[in-house]
Amino acid sequence: MSYPSIKIQSEDFEITLKYEDKYTPGSADYSTSYTKEYWLSETNFFNTCYGVMVGPLDEPLFSCVLVTHAGFTTPHAHSAFIHDDSLILAIGDHIACLGLPSLDLIWSLKADQVTCFGVHYSQKHECIVSHGELEICRISMNGEMDWRAGGKDIFTGEVNVLADQVLVTDFNEEKYSIDITTGKSTLLDG
Repeated sequence: MSYPSIKIQSEDFEITLKYEDKYTPGSADYSTSYTKEYWLSETNFFNTCYGVMVGPLDEPLFSCVLVTHAGFTTPHAHSAFIHDDSLILAIGDHIACLGLPSLDLIWSLKADQVTCFGVHYSQKHECIVSHGELEICRISMNGEMDWRAGGKDIFTGEVNVLADQVLVTDFNEEKYSIDITTGKSTLLDG
């Protein structure tokens, strides 16, 4: 099975986020060589592994691999975004911040008990909104949890970050409005 990779273009360089289903942490003989390896979970068992490269794939300027034990995710349009000189990304049950272009790990945070489906940026509130399976979270740009909001079922539907609210749909097609300042969740009618 072939998994997708995504490319994100900044003003100065191209970043590739690649799902590494065959990677063996610590291995020196894997087909792709990464200069840094970050374990985001406190276990040596892993479920999701992403390679991140800055520059051309055949000769990246900087590279790292991130590993987490919970939540199976693959790269997609809402897996990551660039903010100033940082790459914010969702992997497994974590949100991580990597410095650009060096890919040094600035911070990581477990943002859901199961899986983080994606990350969104609220320009008005200068914050990250995490789309987790069980919770929608607001996270500061320095990696602090501001609030968590849950629903009656898992959040498998679309997430829209508006000026002052987050609209999200759960597995049963029920829609919620979450106040982006307070985290107060309101179930919307039909």
